[in-house]
Amino acid sequence: MARPLKKGLDYFPMDTTLDLKMQLVKAKYHLEGIGFIDLLYRIIYNEGYYIKLDEDKLLMLSMEFGLEEKRFEEILNFCVEKDFFDKNLWENEKVLTSNGIQKRYFHKTAKRTEQKYEFLLPETLINSAETLINSAETEVNSQKASESKVKESKVNKNKIKEEETTLSDALSIWNTFAEKNNLSKIIKLSEKRKSGIRQRLKEKEFDLFKILESAQQSKFLLGDNDRGWKISFDFIFCRSDKYLEILEGKYNGQNKQDSGASLFHLAELAAARFKRQQG
Repeated sequence: MARPLKKGLDYFPMDTTLDLKMQLVKAKYHLEGIGFIDLLYRIIYNEGYYIKLDEDKLLMLSMEFGLEEKRFEEILNFCVEKDFFDKNLWENEKVLTSNGIQKRYFHKTAKRTEQKYEFLLPETLINSAETLINSAETEVNSQKASESKVKESKVNKNKIKEEETTLSDALSIWNTFAEKNNLSKIIKLSEKRKSGIRQRLKEKEFDLFKILESAQQSKFLLGDNDRGWKISFDFIFCRSDKYLEILEGKYNGQNKQDSGASLFHLAELAAARFKRQQG
């Protein structure tokens, strides 16, 4: 009797730090959102590299997650809007998958001789084609060079798209915080600002939500000083050492603001605004 084909993965990798997308989920839904993503990834990888949700499956998953169906759909739609899953496949096929999920799955299953292929995204198709070409003994050098260029072009396009999303998120989070605290909002990301965002996000101490939370506790930074000076977007992103001073409490003094207006509530407003803008 032939051995049954192995299905799915026994484990999958997950980053130990939260990227900006995961921070947005945490900001809007707290640990409920983090747990939602974790469980959904486990279910997908257990099945393979995608799951298809009809009405019955969606209802069963919402029960398994301990959520009302409406709440389940709300969090799921937010995750789709934030590019955790491919929006086109979800809207047209009710399939949950992504380039990242497929890339990790096929990397882990490269040695499996028989696999079922459905709902593959363009980048996955390119990677799969490259794997087959590289393993074939009859491969010619010109074909290898061509496939490599196609893959490199796709990767570069994805990197550009991811960076644009990150820059836009930074602007939106600041503008929501600024609106709440009567600060100056920004209307455009200049090259100087983009460069500042890129540099700050490379620094492990930089945590935008913690920085803004600390800033909100300082009346000095919010304009209660003899000059009426207020913190700005450029103060955080374009001056290399200022965010550290904020985190270290340099501007707190004796003037602490009531922490009832939690920054995470502000981040929730930001996330809601992103959803409305993209909807």
